Amino acid sequence: FVIPSTSVERVVRISRKEILSVENRPTILVDKQPVSLVWLSDVLELPRRGAPLEPTDDATAVVLGSGLLRVAFLVDEIVGEQEVLVKALVRPLTRVRNIAGASVLGSGRVAPVLNTTDLLKSAVKRPSESARELTTASPSRMSTSQSGGLGSLAMRRSRLLAIDARSICSR
Repeated sequence: FVIPSTSVERVVRISRKEILSVENRPTILVDKQPVSLVWLSDVLELPRRGAPLEPTDDATAVVLGSGLLRVAFLVDEIVGEQEVLVKALVRPLTRVRNIAGASVLGSGRVAPVLNTTDLLKSAVKRPSESARELTTASPSRMSTSQSGGLGSLAMRRSRLLAIDARSICSR
């Protein structure tokens, strides 16, 4: 997946002991301010592929913000930052939740470009999950594959942050 870097406030490394529970939601402190913490894969309704977060493990989180709303998304890995051409989705895919378009990466792989506004809304709407549940592997879930059909209505150049997570386009 790729995330437009304009929405990324920062990338942080966190340990399990830094995860607090505020109003029964996992939270971390970023600049001494509480920020909700969710797995990106959970928001995208994909199974987690990593092992449970052990007390000695560090995890990577991408802090996204829009206005006053800030959420930290746990990701498997940050692959890098690059400038890519974003292609918007065509009908009937124009309103696929959490997806803004697609891009062909330098490696030739097609990657979905995440809609950060939708991601933030989806993360806030998620049922609360305790800090303990957040650090353990979730049971496998069914996920739908939406490959192909990624035409373009509009194209724009953007700087994007590529992250390693399960791709709904490549499975």
